[in-house]
Amino acid sequence: MRRRNVEVDDRTAGMTLEALRCRRLGHSWIDLPIGKARRAELAGRGLSELIVQCERGTLRMIETVDLETWEVVSKRPDGGYPPGYLVPPGSGRLPRAEARKAYMVRRGLV
Repeated sequence: MRRRNVEVDDRTAGMTLEALRCRRLGHSWIDLPIGKARRAELAGRGLSELIVQCERGTLRMIETVDLETWEVVSKRPDGGYPPGYLVPPGSGRLPRAEARKAYMVRRGLV
């Protein structure tokens, strides 16, 4: 395969290969259990939680759901985003095509 000169989005420089893989494909999530004590605590406040983890990476998200309206009232990463996952703050959203291009260049596929 002949290599080409491909310009990669600078925002991907600090991202890990694992993060680029997830960002190019979109996440596939695995449901994780919530403990009985936590479920009871939340239910007493009219809430519940959904906890999911990315199948390919280490990102874990927690969604808190209002049991009356079924709206998500909070969505946050459990323990924060892993190092090398985010683009620099204030630089906007990274399009999937840019993640794919950076991934392929880093892997030597182009």
